[in-house]
Amino acid sequence: MLKGIGITKRRQNGGSVYWSGEQKYCQAEKAIRFQDLDKYRIRFKNNAILSTDCEFRRINSDGNFLVKYEIGFSNSFENYFLAISENKDYFHKLLLDYCSINVIINNLLGTKAFSTISNCGKALSELYLYSTTRHQALINGQIESWWVSCGEPLCIVEYSDNENNSQLPKHAKLIKKYDNQKIELYHYWLQLPNNDNIRIWIIKILDSYYYDREFVRNLRLNLLRINAEKETLRKIINLIQKFNETLTNTDDKKKKLSNYLENITSKILKTERYEIEQKDLLSIALISEDIALPGELESYLEAIKPLENKYVNKNISTIMNGGVVINVSGGNVEKIDVTEKGNIINYGNND
Repeated sequence: MLKGIGITKRRQNGGSVYWSGEQKYCQAEKAIRFQDLDKYRIRFKNNAILSTDCEFRRINSDGNFLVKYEIGFSNSFENYFLAISENKDYFHKLLLDYCSINVIINNLLGTKAFSTISNCGKALSELYLYSTTRHQALINGQIESWWVSCGEPLCIVEYSDNENNSQLPKHAKLIKKYDNQKIELYHYWLQLPNNDNIRIWIIKILDSYYYDREFVRNLRLNLLRINAEKETLRKIINLIQKFNETLTNTDDKKKKLSNYLENITSKILKTERYEIEQKDLLSIALISEDIALPGELESYLEAIKPLENKYVNKNISTIMNGGVVINVSGGNVEKIDVTEKGNIINYGNND
C-alpha cells in the first residue's frame, strides 16, 4: 500500500506485454477527493443536465522513474444526446467542464490543496513523494522536492455514436480510421480558462454492439502510456542537464541511465504495438508545448553526451523533433505546420 493513498491490487484484465507496471495498481481514492461530485451537474442552455460518476482513481508505476495517475469518469452522454446536441459547441463545453472539476488533495503534512482536476499534478506529485518517504525523514525535512515532479496531463474521451451524427469540436482532427474495429481516433488541443492547453484524444465508437473492445482498451492504454513515458523522459533529461556531474559521475550511474534511456526511447518509437501502427499516433503524441523549444535539442544532446550511447542520441533526436507528418485516409500524406503549442498554421496535401 501507499501511505495516505490506498492499497495495491492486481488489474482485473491484466497488464501489458509491451509496458511494464500495468498489471498492478494502487487504489487511489484517498489521493483525490471531490467536492460533492454526486451533486455535480453539467448544465446546458436548454436545461439539459448531465450527471457524472467517478469510476476509478488509481496509481501505477514501472518500478523505475515513471509514476502514472489515472482517474476515470462516466456519464450518460449517449442517452441524452438529442437534448445536449441542441447546444452549440456542446462537446467543447463538456471537455471544459470536466477539466474544471474541483478536487481536494491531502498530504501527509496535514495540509490540503484545492485545485481543478486539470491542474492538480504538482499537489499529486508532492503527495506521492510524502507517501513513499520514511516518516522520520519527512518530519526532519530530509527530502528534496525535485525527487518527484509532474508532467503534462492527458485526457481521453471514449463514446458511442451509432448514428454517426455527433458534432466534434471545430479543430478536432481525424487521425485514423480503424474500419475493422469500428472506431475513429481524433486529436484536439483544448484551451483552458488559464490559457493552458491540454491534449485530448477522442475515441469515437461507430458501433457500440460490434466494436473491438480489446482493441479500444489497448489503444487507450497505449495513448496514456506514450504520454506518460514522453513526459518522464523530458523530466529526466532536464534533471541530467541540471545535475549532470552528480548523475553521471560514475560508470555505474552512466550505465543505468544509458540502459533506461535506450530502453524507453526504443519503446516509445516502436513502429507497431497491439497490432496498432504507431506512426499516426506518434506524429501527434510527441508534439508538446515544451518538450524541445528551438535550440533546446542541442543542449539535451549535450547533456546526455557523457552516456556515450549513439542509440539514445538518435532516439531522443527523433522524439524531440517528431510530430509534423501524419497519414490520412486515401493514402495521401498531409503536411502540417505546427506551433510550439500544437496549433495548426496551415496544411496541404502532397502526393
